[in-house]
Amino acid sequence: MKVGGEKGKINIHRLKFTFYALQGVKEEK
Repeated sequence: MKVGGEKGKINIHRLKFTFYALQGVKEEK
């Protein structure tokens, strides 16, 4: 499933970053 080449990669990185950030928030509470 390829999405927009470079844009796709950036989107995946942003999703991962957001996911890890949310995980960190959950662990802090």
